Amino acid sequence: MPNTERLFDGTYIPPWLVAPVHGDWEKVAHLGRPMRWARKSVVYDIGSPSSEIVLIREGLLRIIALGYNGEQRTIGILGPGSILGEASLFCGVENQHVIKVVEPCTGIVFGKDVVFGEILGKYPSLTNCLCRNMATKSYIMSTQLECTTFMTSEQKIAHFLYHLAGEQQSGSTLYHRLARLPLVTIGELLGLHRVTTTNIVNGFRRAGILASDADHLAVRDVDGLVDILHAAK
Repeated sequence: MPNTERLFDGTYIPPWLVAPVHGDWEKVAHLGRPMRWARKSVVYDIGSPSSEIVLIREGLLRIIALGYNGEQRTIGILGPGSILGEASLFCGVENQHVIKVVEPCTGIVFGKDVVFGEILGKYPSLTNCLCRNMATKSYIMSTQLECTTFMTSEQKIAHFLYHLAGEQQSGSTLYHRLARLPLVTIGELLGLHRVTTTNIVNGFRRAGILASDADHLAVRDVDGLVDILHAAK
């Protein structure tokens, strides 16, 4: 990654949530029920009741918002260590988004009574996990709003790729999943048309910022991305 002086503003976090699975979840695992979800299956739909939370152990999901005209947009990516359903449960409202599986997932489902009677009452570390999960989602959504408001189309994609480069350099499992996301999904995530997304990504490939391999996204010039992010709007 570039020197600290050149790092892009750290308040702009990536649009995905992945966290280490806290060891104390194993202590309450017997209170939940294990679940598996196949690729493209829907974990929650709009209107699902607020009666449980889900701890994701493996896999990748996306949060999809639906417009009144039926248009859909991916607004976040969730991976291992993330939690689903907590906002709906704590607010006492039906689920407001579609949660769809990108890669096969496993997780544990905890009912409302377990969440309020066991997890929140007896495990401060897991209460902290729930709070951090919600706080991170809040930052992801605010970053998405700021990117949509203040960045050019090229900068939005550069922002996504900048954080992808961090996953790439760390050799994380997440990188291999994110790098193969369809460009249409990345475009939805950034509020861009698929044609715009494809044209910009191809331009980055021609400029040497991305490897020319069309099968996945591999960043070759992080400094080039930082230059784009710091360019005048």
